[in-house]
Amino acid sequence: MSAVLISDQSRALDDVIGAASFVAANSATPRALADRFADAVNIKDHLAGTADFSASFARAQTACASSGRRAIYVPEIVLDAATEATISLSGLAVRFDPGARIRCTNVVNGIMSVQGCSDVLIDGISGVGVGARSNQVGSYLGAPLRERNAVVYVVDAERVTVRNGRSEAMNVGVRNRGLSADNVTQVAGNQVDGWDAIETDFGVLFDLQDDYIIRRLRARHTTFTTTSPPHAIYGSGQIGRTCGRVTIRDCDDVDNQYDCSFKLNFIAALVVDGVRSKSSLQCLEIGDCDEIDVRNWRADDVYNSAVYGGGTGGVTSYGCERGRIANGLVVLRYGESIPIAVSIRPSNSRSLGAGGDGFDMLVENVRYFRDIGTAAAPYESAFVTTATGRTRFIDCHVVDKTPVTRAAFNLATGSGHVVKDCTAKGTSKLVDIQPGSGGGHYVIVDPKLTDTAVVRDFATPASTISTPVAASAAYPIGYTMCVLGDSREDRAVTTTVENPAVNAHEMAGSSTWIRFLSRGAIDHEITDNYALSGAKTADLGGQIDAALASGRRYDLAYIRIGTNDAHGDVATSTSVGHLKTAVDRLARAGMRVCLAVETPRPAGGWEGDAQTQIDRSRLALALATYARELSARLPNVILADATKLYLDPSATDGSAIATLFADAYVHENPTGALTLGAKAWAALSPIVPPRDILVSSPADVFDDIKNPYGNKLTNSLFTGSVAISSGVATGVKPTGWTSTNTSGFTITGGTAVWSKVPQASRTDGGWGDQAVLTITGLQGSSGLFRLYLYQTLTAASGMYAVGETLFAAAELSVAAGSAGLLHASMRIDDYDGAFTSQHIDLNGGTANPAPATAYAGVLQPPRFQAMAASQTISVVCQVLLDLTRAGGASAVVRFATPSLRRAPAI
Repeated sequence: MSAVLISDQSRALDDVIGAASFVAANSATPRALADRFADAVNIKDHLAGTADFSASFARAQTACASSGRRAIYVPEIVLDAATEATISLSGLAVRFDPGARIRCTNVVNGIMSVQGCSDVLIDGISGVGVGARSNQVGSYLGAPLRERNAVVYVVDAERVTVRNGRSEAMNVGVRNRGLSADNVTQVAGNQVDGWDAIETDFGVLFDLQDDYIIRRLRARHTTFTTTSPPHAIYGSGQIGRTCGRVTIRDCDDVDNQYDCSFKLNFIAALVVDGVRSKSSLQCLEIGDCDEIDVRNWRADDVYNSAVYGGGTGGVTSYGCERGRIANGLVVLRYGESIPIAVSIRPSNSRSLGAGGDGFDMLVENVRYFRDIGTAAAPYESAFVTTATGRTRFIDCHVVDKTPVTRAAFNLATGSGHVVKDCTAKGTSKLVDIQPGSGGGHYVIVDPKLTDTAVVRDFATPASTISTPVAASAAYPIGYTMCVLGDSREDRAVTTTVENPAVNAHEMAGSSTWIRFLSRGAIDHEITDNYALSGAKTADLGGQIDAALASGRRYDLAYIRIGTNDAHGDVATSTSVGHLKTAVDRLARAGMRVCLAVETPRPAGGWEGDAQTQIDRSRLALALATYARELSARLPNVILADATKLYLDPSATDGSAIATLFADAYVHENPTGALTLGAKAWAALSPIVPPRDILVSSPADVFDDIKNPYGNKLTNSLFTGSVAISSGVATGVKPTGWTSTNTSGFTITGGTAVWSKVPQASRTDGGWGDQAVLTITGLQGSSGLFRLYLYQTLTAASGMYAVGETLFAAAELSVAAGSAGLLHASMRIDDYDGAFTSQHIDLNGGTANPAPATAYAGVLQPPRFQAMAASQTISVVCQVLLDLTRAGGASAVVRFATPSLRRAPAI
């Protein structure tokens, strides 16, 4: 009796629960629990046979139609697909759990076939192929299909969204076909948002769409079982009937060694914003499109090809009527590849309007960097146009460290081509205008030459080539960089130089070393540093506001932040959100972003108890991991990761190398800052145009009319020698320069000798003679002893005007093994002793001397404005020593090609 009573009570309880109303979290509307469970049809309640997906989905779809529900839910379950499941019900949403898998064995069209409907959402589908795939028969985009073809197959359907899906070992991830060419209208509004294609020949395959959006596609190709060329995205209309507007954003393809990553043909309006190709044949092939806008793309270690586009590893555009290809980067670090960065070519299959093939194409801000260390037979240039219309190459740059002789820019045919503000290093010539071009008129505007590159004109038609000019004289501004972050970079702009008692740990941040190592290619002033002590990721927005409001146009933002977030226990999601927002804002402002990462755990732990230390270490590491992810996903984000260089390999607790830090394993000493700065410059060098701001010839002499940016110093090449007659140092000095040292100190041992190395005897390939200071065991009564090589100018000489802004530069190299060297620097002094200066280590005091490792680069004091009362200005190359250390000071310091020039407005 009691058992029956319990059963009755159970049934009564079920009835009560089913009828009861509940209010969900963040909602004010009560709903019956039974109604909430019935919102979506669970496919698990409609399984057919042994989890057959097609039959089970058909049952679930029937349940939706009979009940009026618009959602099917697929829980964490493995389903088998031998035939396709067809959706014909508009407004249907199908959502898959992350653990749900559909195993495909023999599907003609697609695992899920969406036909003749609209407003469909497919969220989280994951299709996995089982067994060998069939080879494709016929055209990619034509009627013939192949077995295990697609995970999602869309035909004649509008506003279908496929997101957060995955295809593995399939022929196609998402295939979308519009109506046939005989129909009047085309489908519209379809999109793929988030898709992983693993060993899938085509991530997305589409044709005949009125408009289409593809975002966040990630393709990983490793091996192929088909004979057809794979592509991460393949999209096309037909001859005479193009697709409408196609947008592709934030997609990447890796290890597609068979063909190009993104192949797009016959599209009326194409926008590509943010794509990346690595270890693939080529990045983008775009053909016969009416108008294109391609920006923020990157190709790493792509391979050459003589089939598609004549060997481009970057972007090939053929038969496109007008458009822009901008903000691109091709980086080659291994193999025998010689791909083209951008190739503009004639149409393959159709005749365009009056403008002809390549009527008006702009190629802007594209970098080509090749550093694979082996030679290969040359057959192409970095930038090529064979189109008959006008192609403009603006702000494009080539650096080729491989001994290959070819032009940077090849203007093979056409007329009206322009090459402006472009550079080439490591090529035989900047521009090659080939003969037989046929009546063209070419304009090469102000070519900025480096290395041995010269302009060559082999054209029979008329051409206009302006006289090549040295980049140093006419173009003093380099790739502009602003710095954002916390005290680790804020410390680089201190004005308390040479005063360790005021701030014992003042030093150059890594950003200062980036500028030094770039030899002037990076232009970074004190006023370009917006980093603040104590700043967190939440403060990046204000720093960006200040940078954008400065009026300075920045090419690059260098960000170093996160330590204060970890110390302040900021949630990882919050820090990540702030960093992402900052990167997005900088990208919209046209800047590339370099994220510095060096996250060792301090040897003594973070502040707090043991668990707090662990949590804070995790916060710092999580933010660094996200920075790595951003750089992998976004073409405009560069990673400077010095983590492995900072970690102490002998430590068991993950701590840093103590000798790289000045205090508490947070702020580096000059050696630590150089370590990160060198890593950052190695990452940035492929995208920064080559530039040399040092003197270019003995004729580079200032003249207010004929050479207003000329060098104001006498004997900048350090020619000639004069014996030194007084002071601590002995030896010879360059003619026209003065050697001296601080006075009033007693020298108790050691030597300091100035000498000369003629240019012909230099082994580093540098220009001009070197003035060499060799210090051996120099000891004395002072811990801040200075040796100078300087030159003085007067306002009366006419070399500068009161109020004029000047900038100086000099080459510096320091040999390894220096001891007691506090800094080697260059500065500008006015007559009353006030000065601005660039001390590479900003003098961290005797506890933090300059690095003992070898380093070489270009010193650049901050821009200097002559004071109204100034009568003289001194340009000083200086060495600061600690003579009181055990054994004294020893170092070998070399200066060369100093200059003082008129500074342009920044």
